[in-house]
Amino acid sequence: MSWVSIICLSLCFLIVSTAFTRRADVFAPYRVFGFIWFLAIGLTDLKFSFYQREWSVYSWFVLFIGVGSALLGFFIVAVTFLDQPMLSLREQRKKILERPVNEEVLFWSIIVLASLYTIGFIAEVLVAGGVPAFAAKPDRARVDFGFFGMHLFVTMMPTILLLATEYFVFVRDGSRKRRKSLVIAAYSFVFLSFALLLVRFLYVMWGVPTLCFLYYATNRVKLKHFVLSIAGFFGFLQILRSIRSIGYVENYSYVIARVRFPKTYSAFTEPYMYIVMNLENFARSVEQWTSFTYGYFTLDFLMALTGLKHPLAKEFGLVERPFLISSYNTFSFLMPFYQDFGVIGVAVIPFLIAVTIGYTYHTMRRRPTIANAMVYSFGVSILVLSFFIHALGMLSIFLNLCVLIFVNYRMLPQGQTGRAFE
Repeated sequence: MSWVSIICLSLCFLIVSTAFTRRADVFAPYRVFGFIWFLAIGLTDLKFSFYQREWSVYSWFVLFIGVGSALLGFFIVAVTFLDQPMLSLREQRKKILERPVNEEVLFWSIIVLASLYTIGFIAEVLVAGGVPAFAAKPDRARVDFGFFGMHLFVTMMPTILLLATEYFVFVRDGSRKRRKSLVIAAYSFVFLSFALLLVRFLYVMWGVPTLCFLYYATNRVKLKHFVLSIAGFFGFLQILRSIRSIGYVENYSYVIARVRFPKTYSAFTEPYMYIVMNLENFARSVEQWTSFTYGYFTLDFLMALTGLKHPLAKEFGLVERPFLISSYNTFSFLMPFYQDFGVIGVAVIPFLIAVTIGYTYHTMRRRPTIANAMVYSFGVSILVLSFFIHALGMLSIFLNLCVLIFVNYRMLPQGQTGRAFE
């Protein structure tokens, strides 16, 4: 084991061992981001797969610039809030639960979004002739499923489920039984129908914020609940993967990954490769990427929304996923910043993202509202997936965040909307 792996995995152990001590915050941004990236770097440097290779000094330099700039952003924000006392989690939860909400706005937001989701889902199923879960080749069918426009309604799944969670938590009026039944029905239909598409990514964008929000806004998340939720969530994702992999031979992942550990541990192949190949692709690509695109990849959501994404790619021969190693096709959230602006992009943009998320966190811990608690919870999912992808650059994720902010802003009673994100 290399000294890099020893240091990084030791830091992961330290983060976990201190996460559940008195007054510790499990979902603090520096804790989440630090654990994810120390784990990813530590595992990657074990070099268990023959697809992996030793990195150049330049690759290490660019990687540490990106990770270090984000950690620096969290640190600077924390320092600016030092003179403002942080509420205990118990005090924070009490203040959030005492906040009144506009039940009318919240309820109709859920119903309207669920209706649009249903229209989009039915339209896509009719065009595709079925759902990926029942296709002959599920993994291929899930990639081909959907068309632009209607699919944006379908990808609002995380927001619908998150708003429904807020409804269950904050609407405690016994006279709202009929509306609660409708919300439960909408929640169940959206959750179960989306599973037929076999897309795990958006379930992460729902699952992580839900757990995080319940942790900050209620007293319902204890250690045993946390462990059971994580286990159940990964079990559900594994079921989706199993359906997607119908027709594959046993130990398929183990064989194609060409790992160096015994077949006895083949179950660890997929999670290991899923984590480390992002960094391997990034390390290889930064050595060979020579031209920069000045915002095209970083602002992918804007390119897609304006319809410029594919015409520009065709006109200038832009390749979104260059220099891939085997079939693994993700690079971590740092790659688009490097593709657009080189080392400067890797140094500046993660810093700005960290400052934004860090500011939301520290504001929530001192002046908590339902809105900033939910938005920060969504931000945690972006940090969790940062080893894998620049989630905020995706049009579907960007729209989910915008709608989530808008509804949370509007559902506060009149006179409090101006303080929604203070």
